[in-house]
Amino acid sequence: MSKYQEYKNLEQKLAAALKELDTLKEDEDVKATQAFIVKLKEMAGDISCADFMAATIEVFGPSPVKSACNSLFSKVEDSKRATGTRQPREEKRYVNPYTKEEVVCKKAKGLVLEWIKEYGKDVVEGWVQK
Repeated sequence: MSKYQEYKNLEQKLAAALKELDTLKEDEDVKATQAFIVKLKEMAGDISCADFMAATIEVFGPSPVKSACNSLFSKVEDSKRATGTRQPREEKRYVNPYTKEEVVCKKAKGLVLEWIKEYGKDVVEGWVQK
């Protein structure tokens, strides 16, 4: 093959590649990903870790990074909505087998702490009645 034929073949391949590039530039997914990367780089620039973010995007690609960020932000929003939903502690009823004293409390305090100092935590936890 002559050099001129190689030149023409490469020129045709380049024209096809440029046409494909123009098609991809108009794709909505590509536009959304580019917008996401621009916003991410802006945020990363604010905290001076643009190189780290660029490397992360380069390694993982924009889709996994975008989905990871979306899931992280949704978890944060879910946790904000879920405040105050923690279940209260269960009440425990301790019965000292030596003195027959009974104490009902949600966490160890007062007399229960004295028993723990005197008898040990494992022993006192064994006194819990259901």
